Amino acid sequence: MQPLGYPAEMADILHRTCDLLLDLGRNPDTALATIPELYTEDMTFRDPIQEVHGRDAFVEVTRRLIDRTRSIEVRVHHSAHSGDAMFIAWTMSIAFPIGPQVDFEGVSHFGLKDDRIATHRDHFDLLGSMIDAVPGVRSVYRLIVSRFG
Repeated sequence: MQPLGYPAEMADILHRTCDLLLDLGRNPDTALATIPELYTEDMTFRDPIQEVHGRDAFVEVTRRLIDRTRSIEVRVHHSAHSGDAMFIAWTMSIAFPIGPQVDFEGVSHFGLKDDRIATHRDHFDLLGSMIDAVPGVRSVYRLIVSRFG
């Protein structure tokens, strides 16, 4: 069943991209194997930490993230498409080898070309998410931020 108003190809790639994000934690090998099916060879990925060009480089960055964590869990909250763009709102919980679990709330913006992902941009608050994970520091950080807002 496809969502109302979605062309069949768009519903398929949107659902498969949501599944890819969910598989990062529940089945990382499947997630890594799905990237070449969904992304163009010359794709670009960008987030607050890095910018990567090329599907093979993106697979390696994703593999390193998986390998450098104790666990990853992704929850997809909303997804939508408009023309040649898709948007997915998510929460990614990452347990690094040392320290507390960190919850990142974000949105991914995907640009499509020929029914595949050509650009992938993740938007999230890196500093705020890291600070929120450290007890005691969170309240001081929020107090400082509130004085500027």
